[in-house]
Amino acid sequence: MNQNNLSQDINIIRELISSLSEPSRSIDSITTELAIENDLGIDSLQFIRFILEAEERLNRNIFNVENIAEIVTVGDIFELIQK
Repeated sequence: MNQNNLSQDINIIRELISSLSEPSRSIDSITTELAIENDLGIDSLQFIRFILEAEERLNRNIFNVENIAEIVTVGDIFELIQK
């Protein structure tokens, strides 16, 4: 994946996370160290919605049972989309 596509993918992920966070956060405030549930307030149902929307918008399969279980932070998601 080239750097331009990766940057676009990361922006899409940040936008999706921003829209689901409780309370809502700006896209610029979505950083790699933020925990999906504890810092962003994204529960398991919202996270499933995020996964479905992310794969649709990025037009590829990214997530599976094994890697979903290991996701804790935004950085974990960014690592997956780079693969």
